[in-house]
Amino acid sequence: MDNAGKKPVWSVQPPKGMLKGDYYRIEERFPPYYPGVEGEFPADPGHLGIVEAVKADGKLIFVELNEITAPSYYNHLYQGISKRRSSYSFWQYTKPRMQKAGSVLTMGMQYVEQQMLEKQSLSGDFDLVASASGSVKKLLTFAAKLDKELDEPLLQEAVQLFRGLWLRPHRLAEGGGGERQDPLLPL
Repeated sequence: MDNAGKKPVWSVQPPKGMLKGDYYRIEERFPPYYPGVEGEFPADPGHLGIVEAVKADGKLIFVELNEITAPSYYNHLYQGISKRRSSYSFWQYTKPRMQKAGSVLTMGMQYVEQQMLEKQSLSGDFDLVASASGSVKKLLTFAAKLDKELDEPLLQEAVQLFRGLWLRPHRLAEGGGGERQDPLLPL
């Protein structure tokens, strides 16, 4: 999608409402992609890419892409923060390149999510927003991995309150002993 010359529109606010269904999530780290930087910060774990999806009644009903910046991010105000749910896109749009393109990362994420819901798939060929696709390309590789898990039955049901708060479900130990099989994720 080319948005050059048009006024960009995006929001950092999560949608409001409630979803009920099977919750899927993948998180993977990837190195910063500034030329010549890879490998220069061995203690830096890199950016954290996150893909979340909810499926109900065999249908994909929610997809969200996000990226948490690396601790070494060059702008210290945006180190270790969510690019999706912070002022990052507003700061990004102060850059002449982004103003010329008329787009920011959040728009690129939303555009791909919409296509995923329409296709009912997290993998495949998706149109990308010009000038806002570097991170999205990385997230698409993670989404393709998660897509393979969408047809596997889950032992849990997820409910999301769209106020930025995920209720983190957990699996019970085999036999239903009430003990957690995996830890409750922090909010």
